[in-house]
Amino acid sequence: MRLLFVGDEEEYGKAATKGEDGSPFSLFFCDRPPSGSGQDFDATVVPALRFLSWPAGLASGIVIASGPAGMARECFDSGCADYIREPWTEAELLARVQARSGNRLELERGLLVIDKGRLYGPRGSARLSAAMCGTLLLLSGNKGRPVPRGAIAALAEPVSANGRAIDMR
Repeated sequence: MRLLFVGDEEEYGKAATKGEDGSPFSLFFCDRPPSGSGQDFDATVVPALRFLSWPAGLASGIVIASGPAGMARECFDSGCADYIREPWTEAELLARVQARSGNRLELERGLLVIDKGRLYGPRGSARLSAAMCGTLLLLSGNKGRPVPRGAIAALAEPVSANGRAIDMR
């Protein structure tokens, strides 16, 4: 997971609680929002005062504002996707990003990742169909429990009864 913190390391240190051993992620620092779509990062975390000073529409992608509880409403009204109260833990931040990023699944402590229809692993990546992603998410969510065939069949790609055929005479 790739996260961008708009601010410096000192601001990050004040916002985040240290000393936990959570899932690994890549953290990048920048003093201003990235130009472009922001799709290089899974989420952008911004101190609330800094976020509120941005012009409307500047933020793109998943933006999580961070600050005291009293600033949450104003940040939501200004367009942030989520708000996290300070101090927060890195595990809490990761959980919020994963909840906002949709169909993301990490297996084997991040060794295998399914994100936005792609499977990433030590040997590269591969595109997965929506049905395959759904099936893997279903099985992962029911780890150790039986999953009915009907549930898997409901996610499977339909077998077309209509095909293109040419009658040869």
